[in-house]
Amino acid sequence: METIKLILDQDPSLEIKNRFGGTAISAAMHFFTQSPGPGADYAAVMDLLLTAGSEFVWAKKETGNVEMDTILRKPGVIE
Repeated sequence: METIKLILDQDPSLEIKNRFGGTAISAAMHFFTQSPGPGADYAAVMDLLLTAGSEFVWAKKETGNVEMDTILRKPGVIE
């Protein structure tokens, strides 16, 4: 988490696409839903990215994870 905070403190462009066509927030959501790493706090990462102004373009529906869905409700990504 500290590394992500340090990067976000540098005010990076959050919409730069990776080689797969995704952004930082779409990559975080992909790994959360498809290949979660042990001990990774994806909800906290999503919260940081959304707070920093990242645009959420993933499916705007509940994930089934209470913590993640709570984070996604804050900016109105899901209802």
